[in-house]
Amino acid sequence: MVILFWLITVALLVAVIAMLIVIGKKGDERRRFIVEKASSRTFYVAIGILLLDSITASIKGKAAEESSLIMLAVLALVFLIELLHLSRIYGE
Repeated sequence: MVILFWLITVALLVAVIAMLIVIGKKGDERRRFIVEKASSRTFYVAIGILLLDSITASIKGKAAEESSLIMLAVLALVFLIELLHLSRIYGE
């Protein structure tokens, strides 16, 4: 069980590093379009997660309990999935 935890942790760390590398990488117009589109969709997911967290916290009468590490890991995975999806569509 501990090995599984560390494998998931390393995978999420790799996803975050890959996201930062892709965002910082220079490319042609098509590549910039794909990265911008993936970034905007990831931003929509982030807003949705924060909105749902705020709504559930207000219904329960507590403060929002969002973990920044979990949020970062989820957003990195969403970004990479969107990037792969858009790269297949637009032929990167």
